[in-house]
Amino acid sequence: MSDIVIKNLTKKFDQTVAVKDLSISIEKGQLVSLLGPSGCGKTTLLRMIAGFEKQTVGDIYIRGRLINDVPPQRRNIGIVFQDYAVFPTMTVKDNIAYGLKIKKMKKDEIEKKVAEYIKIVGLTGYEKRLPSQLSGGQQQRVALARALIINPDVLLLDEPLSNLDAALRLKIRKEIRKIQQQLGITAVFVTHDQEEAMSISDKIFVMRKGELMQSGTPQEIYLNPQNDFVASFIGRSNVVYGEVKSVKDSKVFLYVNGIEFKASKNGEAVKPGDKVWVSIRPQRIHLGKSDNMANTGKGRIKYVEYIGSEIRGEIELNENLTLDYNSYMLDENSITVKFNETIPYSISPSDINFGKDIRGLE
Repeated sequence: MSDIVIKNLTKKFDQTVAVKDLSISIEKGQLVSLLGPSGCGKTTLLRMIAGFEKQTVGDIYIRGRLINDVPPQRRNIGIVFQDYAVFPTMTVKDNIAYGLKIKKMKKDEIEKKVAEYIKIVGLTGYEKRLPSQLSGGQQQRVALARALIINPDVLLLDEPLSNLDAALRLKIRKEIRKIQQQLGITAVFVTHDQEEAMSISDKIFVMRKGELMQSGTPQEIYLNPQNDFVASFIGRSNVVYGEVKSVKDSKVFLYVNGIEFKASKNGEAVKPGDKVWVSIRPQRIHLGKSDNMANTGKGRIKYVEYIGSEIRGEIELNENLTLDYNSYMLDENSITVKFNETIPYSISPSDINFGKDIRGLE
């Protein structure tokens, strides 16, 4: 069953289209991420779900109820903002209890429930502290508990980690995911950070210029990007452009800057002469001899850097095509390479993604 259904949603600010004819559904108990660069429409979409913005066209349903004209306070939605938005003169306990007091719940019930959620978010012992006495991560936990304690149908998180330092972001995102799974609540997480989205989401909606570019599990989006934007935005990838040379049986032969690649068919309907984008993940480029791979040749190492156990670099296949690669020193197949060294390379056909190049048609 879908907890959130959005049908043909469009939002215009004067003549600017912030969200364009977007339709998605979110299943009960899922944590989904709205992912994309700044200005892609993800926060506008979240604000329409919350009721802070009115859509120009389209419908929003939560648990089967049409909420187009329902005011924010009656949508039964919990929200965690980027800037915490905790009340500065209230203690941790009073901040978390605020929504229950508005609902006029009995005092003993409030006490019991607040104690439960303080434990859930790991703030036992901090009940009497003011926000000024808390770290950023602790304030965000207060905001999370305050949003969850009202037992919302849906939890919305608007870039909740962006004001935290790197180490704390990692810790808090794990806690958010654990709590979401523990409670089984449906959650929508807005972020521009693809690592955040990949690490905690059941499903990702990738947005660009107000449009949905692709949706799927993190694995589906990473391994099978449907367009060059997703291929380049999600993880590190070599995205280049060429054309289809021929199609034979289960293979498609692609010509890119003087190099021919053999790729596995992926459902994209292409024919000889079609312009295509081609995506190859750096870790899928095998350096050294290989007896069983297609797409073999020799390239020149143009750059090498060591980042812990990871080796990153560039390999020049010819004067018109240089690709990023990376490998791991702990990998038994990894080899040591030197700058300007010429070495064999190979790429499996199944590791080459491609699709029609529509850049001139957008």
